[in-house]
Amino acid sequence: MAYAVRQLILAAVFPIVAFLSSNLLAQIEGRVTDAEGNPLVGVDVYGERAAAETDAEGKYTLKSMDEVVFFDSPGYQPLTRIREKDSRTVDATLTPESDTTWIVPTCQTPGTVRELVNYPMHFSIPRHQNIVSTFDVDYGRLILPHKVGSKKFHLVIMYGPYASNGRPWKELYLDSVSLRERRWKSGGLQGLDARGVLRDGTQWRYVGIILFESGSYERVPTAAATAFDAILDSMCVKPPKGDSKAQ
Repeated sequence: MAYAVRQLILAAVFPIVAFLSSNLLAQIEGRVTDAEGNPLVGVDVYGERAAAETDAEGKYTLKSMDEVVFFDSPGYQPLTRIREKDSRTVDATLTPESDTTWIVPTCQTPGTVRELVNYPMHFSIPRHQNIVSTFDVDYGRLILPHKVGSKKFHLVIMYGPYASNGRPWKELYLDSVSLRERRWKSGGLQGLDARGVLRDGTQWRYVGIILFESGSYERVPTAAATAFDAILDSMCVKPPKGDSKAQ
């Protein structure tokens, strides 16, 4: 009888213990410091399904096993880390943003840039550039093709409410052999400028502001990347009414 009772108790308890254990294991921990090893407090840490903030010791716990982990804090360059397979620890060292921040000018001369009404990011687009416009319920898309040999590649500018989540696709980070990230600023607005080289030698770039807009290309050869960079680098910013902030 006692044996049967023990078996019933184990049968009831084991699933609960297994559930709790799996939840405890399905999380990422780490520590965020500056270049001198000092802990950084209040750093935003987030993946695809969870977010956290560093404590007084620079430590955080992210309750998901995301492959890509983002770190962001005012005064420091944004940083993206790829979690190593089977690892549950992702540490990060942030560097001051002063030397690499892209200071984007405000738009001054009407008519010299592509007007995207009520949205902040504007780009100078060559007059001969073909543009295909498409629209969805809450965002629009400008597709700018560039031909290299017999193939066409595209720069895509998205605009409208919720047109951007402020980050490139995860797959681009995972497939990159080199990566550069910097923050861009213009008045009270700020966003991310990230670019990388993929394993096959093609390139990608993302310039965006959370919720509002983004300009991006992916998996393009050097010739197309050069043409698209000329457009993205021409960006000026016309803050919308209310001067929203990006993360």
